[in-house]
Amino acid sequence: MGTKSCNHSGTAMAIAFRVPPFCSQDPSLWFSLLECSFKASKITSSLTKFNYAVSQLPSDVLPQVSAVISTAATADNPYEELKTVLLKSLQSSIATRFCELLSKEELVPPHSLPRKTFMSQDLTDCSHVFICVDAVHRPFMQPYQGPYHVLRCTRKTVTVDRNSSTDAVSEDRVKPAYFLEPNTTAVLVATNTHKSKASTRRIRFSLPCH
Repeated sequence: MGTKSCNHSGTAMAIAFRVPPFCSQDPSLWFSLLECSFKASKITSSLTKFNYAVSQLPSDVLPQVSAVISTAATADNPYEELKTVLLKSLQSSIATRFCELLSKEELVPPHSLPRKTFMSQDLTDCSHVFICVDAVHRPFMQPYQGPYHVLRCTRKTVTVDRNSSTDAVSEDRVKPAYFLEPNTTAVLVATNTHKSKASTRRIRFSLPCH
């Protein structure tokens, strides 16, 4: 009776065991699920594990492990050999397919639009320029320094006399400086608007001679 009971228990275990379907996209995950099922069903024989695993392999995968299948009966650990060979073969196949897909695609470099920088037409013949401060601007910090005397102007750089030293600056960092002629009178117009009426006040001042 005891032997029959054990046989019935083993048969029930074999019937209850279900091999997870093979996953060609992630064979490592499939082997992990398979080994969890083996552990839950207390299957420890390497040959039994091998037989369960081979039974779920699709027909297009079997040729990749034909050598392991032919020597499984005499191998010491056929399941581990099957796992090693199959993972190596499938990973190389995935890499090959990926390279084939890339070879069929036309790789286009990213489009980088050139930055448009305003260049004043007066920059080529001006005598002085302001230079943009190439740093993080603190509150109330002037964005430009100068004016500096222009020594030479090329296509891409402007050479200036900067604090008694010669400095070549990129043309996109400078802008021309404009000076009023001596004894020129400038007019500042200030307009005050009230609810009742609007009044305009003109203030005149003369620039000192240098």
